Formats: sequence, C-alpha cells, structure tokens
Amino acid sequence: MKLAYKGNKLTRITGDVMPLPLATGYKPYFTDEIYWDVNLSGNRAILKKKSTNAMMAFTETHELLYRNKLIVERTIVQKDVPTNFYSYEYEGNQLKKEYRYVDGKLYTDRTFYFNQKQNLDSIVSEFSYVTSKTVEIFSNYDTQENKVRGLTVLEDLMPRALSKNNYLKKTTVTIFENGQRTAPNEKKWDASLFN
Repeated sequence: MKLAYKGNKLTRITGDVMPLPLATGYKPYFTDEIYWDVNLSGNRAILKKKSTNAMMAFTETHELLYRNKLIVERTIVQKDVPTNFYSYEYEGNQLKKEYRYVDGKLYTDRTFYFNQKQNLDSIVSEFSYVTSKTVEIFSNYDTQENKVRGLTVLEDLMPRALSKNNYLKKTTVTIFENGQRTAPNEKKWDASLFN
C-alpha cells in the first residue's frame, strides 16, 4: 500500500484487495491497480475507489466526518446510493464503539478492547439479526512500529490501524446464546510483511 500526499494532506491510497475467483470460491488478492482518490476539506473527507485497469470499474465512495481529528461518521455510497452508515465513539483518542447501520437500522455493534501496550486485544461484535456474538482476538504482536497506525480512512484497515504494533495472529470465535462456541478460526501473518 502506498500513500501520496500534497503538502501534509493525504491525496491518494494505492493498493487494495479484490476477490480472485477460484473453482471453490474466492481468494483475496492484493493489487496496486486499485486506488482511492482522497479529497480532504475541513472536517470532511471523500474517498473514491478507482482503478488504473480499464476492465475494473468502481462506484464506491466513502464520506467521512471528523471531530478533533477522529472519524465520527462514515457513509459508504454505491452507485450514488448510501448503503452503509457507521458511527464511532472514543475514550480519549482510542476507539471504543462502532455502530453499523444498513437501510437506517442498526446492523452491527462492535466494542473494541485494548491491552496496556496500546495494542488491540479483541473486538466483540453483536448483530441485530441473531443472538450470537463474534469475538475476534488479536495476538502474537511483533515489536515493530505499525506503519498504518491511525490510517482509519478505509474501513478494511480499521482493526490493523488501531494498534501500536503489528498483530500476527487473529482468532475468531462465535458464541451462541446458550454459551456454545464455534471452533476457533485462526489467521496468521508472517512478520516480514510488516518490516
């Protein structure tokens, strides 16, 4: 991922993940053919997803509202129609809650927990349409400085951009109303990705 600035203002984010079709489903594929144009004006930012490849066309726009340099609202627009709305709450400068609305109704309520080293410990997600909770646990942090820390302009970067260091493991578990849990689903990253 590459960041471009004009003066001290972010103007472009190059690189994103797209689904690569396979016979068994999709695999995430990172490409620098996708980029985001960033327009900052006062307490607002507008990000438009684009591509250098004429075969890839996007209609996605993110509209952000800032308060005290923190994102407090995000609207995702597809084909000129708002599809998702997010609002954020903080304790100091640390993200505590994220509320996601779809069609004006609360869809997801996420709570963020941090450890004493200012790294994301876990996210607990509650959904309006089911009684289960999803818990994402972040662990095996390296000691390297997180190069994307604070880069919360893209929702996809949100968990990674919240920590001082880089997590190398994420474990996801779903907990049902009766206390039963799904088997842990683990994802690991090689430390060399963050050096």
